[in-house]
Amino acid sequence: MKTLEQMVRELAALPAETDVPLSWTQRQLDDLRQQQGTLMNRIQVAHRSVGILAEVDPQIAALIKWRDHLVRWRQLLCDRLAALPPPRTGPELGERQKLEMSIQRIDYGLDLGPAGSCMYGNIPLDDLMREAGYVPRDAVARADGEAWFGTLPSAEWRLKELQARHDDAKCRLDEALLGDKERAKRDAQIQARDAEAATRPRRKTRPDGTQYDKYPDGRCVEVTG
Repeated sequence: MKTLEQMVRELAALPAETDVPLSWTQRQLDDLRQQQGTLMNRIQVAHRSVGILAEVDPQIAALIKWRDHLVRWRQLLCDRLAALPPPRTGPELGERQKLEMSIQRIDYGLDLGPAGSCMYGNIPLDDLMREAGYVPRDAVARADGEAWFGTLPSAEWRLKELQARHDDAKCRLDEALLGDKERAKRDAQIQARDAEAATRPRRKTRPDGTQYDKYPDGRCVEVTG
């Protein structure tokens, strides 16, 4: 497989049409134009793919880290909630409510409003965020903004979307960087696989439930056992 730099050098090494010898035939000139066009197209695809990967890969890494934190935090909060005795006092009820609010925010969101406007100035999730290096809700007034990257379901959905963009860009990049010999070998393998698949039979089922394999040449072979 080539590199983007190698393809750029290959394109630069090709002669300009104004520099080709007068003895060149039209066929040779057409081959040069085709080679230049193919290289330029592959370079453009590679450039776009590299740009997409540079954009989405850091987002994927940050979201995976955030998603893993949410999973761990949720388990911890649920364990704390399960360990609480039935509330008998106001403070005990408040502790339970703050744990429930923290879990609710992880699961499907919670409009907590700006710092200080919520029923509680601080919930356990804020403490967990702070311990992990994120800016919690109660520190918004001292920062550019809260480091909240969404609920667990939204993080999973965004990860799926970003991963699809990554996979598509990586596939296009690999295709663009494939050398001519590697491309020819790959195409030959695909053709051989397709040809082999064309010889396979198709399994048919009769109304009585019996089955048989029908081959492309018309032969039918009963399925036994």
